[in-house]
Amino acid sequence: MTNNLISEIIKNHANHLYFQNQKNMKKNLFVAIGLLIIILTSCSPIYFQIYTLEPVGNLITKEGEIVYDDENFIVIYDLWSNGGDPGFKFVNKSDKNIYLNLAESFFIINGISYNYYKQRVFSNSRSLAVSTSLGLQKVGAVTGRNNLNLYQTNAISSTSTMSTLLSTASSNAYAEEKTVCIPPRSSKFIREYSINENRIKSCDLPSRPPKQIKNVKAIYYSKEQSPIVFRNRISYFLEKNDSLISFENEFYLKEVTNLRRNMVFEDKKFKDCGGVVYYKPVNKLRSNTKFYITYPFN
Repeated sequence: MTNNLISEIIKNHANHLYFQNQKNMKKNLFVAIGLLIIILTSCSPIYFQIYTLEPVGNLITKEGEIVYDDENFIVIYDLWSNGGDPGFKFVNKSDKNIYLNLAESFFIINGISYNYYKQRVFSNSRSLAVSTSLGLQKVGAVTGRNNLNLYQTNAISSTSTMSTLLSTASSNAYAEEKTVCIPPRSSKFIREYSINENRIKSCDLPSRPPKQIKNVKAIYYSKEQSPIVFRNRISYFLEKNDSLISFENEFYLKEVTNLRRNMVFEDKKFKDCGGVVYYKPVNKLRSNTKFYITYPFN
C-alpha cells in the first residue's frame, strides 16, 4: 500500500470523525435547548390580573360590605375569588319566610342571561360493607413408636376458617329546587357562575408587571366603555300567594391592572402554640369589589 493511499485513508477517516462529532454536538445542543425551555416554563412566575368593579344604582357600602338593603332582607356581595364570584348572600331579617324564585332569577353578563334554576337532578349514595369470619378447630391424638421403640401419644389439631363479606348500597335522587325558602332571621348563599376567566390583553397593560408598584399601569373604563357589565335579576315573594317581586343589582368593570405576587400577598411570620415559627401569605388587596385571575408569563 503506497504512502499516498495511506494518507488518503487517514484523511477520509479524520473527516468522518469530524462530521460525526459535529452532528453529535448539534444533537446535544438541541437537547440542551429543549431542557432549558422546559425548566424555564416550569419555573415561570405567576402574575395576577386584578379587576376592580363599580356597583351601580341601588347598591351601597355598609360596614365594609356591598349590599342591597330592603326592609325585609339584605343582599350581600363579595366578588373576591379567582375568576370573580357574582353570587350573593340573601339574608332574611323579617319574621316571615321569604321565597326566592330561582326559575325567575338570572345572572346577566354583557347582555347574555344565564339561569339560576337549571332543572338538575342530584344524587347521593352510600355503601356499607361488613366482613365476618368463623374458625373451626379439630383436636385429636396419634399413638405410635418413637425413636427409642417406645409407645408415645401426641396431640394434634387442625383449624379451618370461613369468611363472609356482606355489602349493601343505597342511592337517593332529588330534583333541584325551583323555589328556595329562607326562614326568618337566616340566610342562604346563591352561587353558580364566575365573572371572567380570560385575561384582558392590551398594549397599555404589560404582561410582565414592573417590579415597583409606582410604575404599575392600569386601564380605566366608564360604564359605557366597560368590557364587563353584569347584573343579577332576583325574584322573590313573601307569602306563597303573593305576587312575584323582582329587582336587579348591577356592576361594571372600572379598572384592571397586572401585578406581581408580592404586590398582592405578603408572607407574614406567625408562631403556633408550641412556639414553632411559620409563614403564611396575607392578602394585601382583598376587597368585596375586586377579583383576580392568575397567569404565567410566556
